[in-house]
Amino acid sequence: MNFKNLIAWQKAYDLSLKTSRAIRQFPRKERFRLGIQQSRAAISVPANIAEGYER
Repeated sequence: MNFKNLIAWQKAYDLSLKTSRAIRQFPRKERFRLGIQQSRAAISVPANIAEGYER
């Protein structure tokens, strides 16, 4: 078993994909201001779950 089997990771990963798709719909100016912050936050959740699982 690995972290990809965890329901929490699967949902967090799905959320990060949905966030990325939503950011593409932002106006160009906001995509680089607010979008980058949202993208980093969404990606950090599954990354932190994976890192914690390995410990």
